[in-house]
Amino acid sequence: MNVATMISNLEKEIDHKYTKTTDIVRGACLIAKHLGDYEILEEFEREIRGYTDKNNIPDYRKVDCDVCLLDLHKGFISIKSHNGDIHIEQYYDKSIKDIEQCYYSASEKDIKIGCALKKDSLKHIVLSVDKIKIKMILDSVRENVKIWVKDLSERGIGVGIR
Repeated sequence: MNVATMISNLEKEIDHKYTKTTDIVRGACLIAKHLGDYEILEEFEREIRGYTDKNNIPDYRKVDCDVCLLDLHKGFISIKSHNGDIHIEQYYDKSIKDIEQCYYSASEKDIKIGCALKKDSLKHIVLSVDKIKIKMILDSVRENVKIWVKDLSERGIGVGIR
């Protein structure tokens, strides 16, 4: 398959709501590799592998959350609501596949990530994230690929390359 066909196919897949974001990013990596665009390839591979350098994490990967205490006898007790000061670090190093699986496997509108205060404790600290915010990470990644692919098409890149 030539690069122009790969670009055309990826353009269609991006707009298809049932195509996984992970598959879109993998397709973009293949195209970038064929074109020798190693800068964008590295960017897309960071999405696939996850981010390891917390200083270079894109803003769309930082998700605001509420911090709660989960008392196994009393339920969730809100400790403090934050408006942008706390970000869920668990998502920083996750691959786009892990984030996608988290989003699609969550049955509630909030995704709760927690840890015990101490071993065998009945109380846990829980970070509660609106599921929509996780979807926004996936949408941002798709949009980044879409912009890149559209730019390739508009410049005629890939035409005649095998």
